[in-house]
Amino acid sequence: MTAQSLKPETVFMHSADVVGTDVAGEPILLHTQNWTYLDFNPIGARIWTLLEKPQTVAALVTQLMAEFAVGEADCRRDTELFLQDMLQKGFISAA
Repeated sequence: MTAQSLKPETVFMHSADVVGTDVAGEPILLHTQNWTYLDFNPIGARIWTLLEKPQTVAALVTQLMAEFAVGEADCRRDTELFLQDMLQKGFISAA
């Protein structure tokens, strides 16, 4: 799956194989099956927080545009790339 193939209505959520904690207000994650560790920049951290409930790509983009000074095309591209990376690493799943 490439970032260009993500559909706005695709729903993403946290993977059950991930545990996390907040350190100084930032999420730190550990994938319990492959022992991959991740931390995020503020926008990545916000996406992770939003994914506490299943979210569509479109809903994430709308929320991020409301919170950050970013245009729709850039926001959609960067969000899709982030989601694709997280999906490939097993930190999120798609429904």
